[in-house]
Amino acid sequence: MSQSATVPASGRRLPAGEYGYADLQAGDRYDTRAITLTESHIVAFAGITGDFFDVHMDDTFAR
Repeated sequence: MSQSATVPASGRRLPAGEYGYADLQAGDRYDTRAITLTESHIVAFAGITGDFFDVHMDDTFAR
């Protein structure tokens, strides 16, 4: 996927920080650090939320 497909063409690029609803406009964005999502992240999230739905946890079922 190209960068232009993932980033809106309009809006302000804001520095990371805390913003109130009134501070934001449609299309505003800021960059965050990236992580590689692993199976451990998925399992940990399922454990926290209790969401063990087959389509989320079973690769064969999801296909």
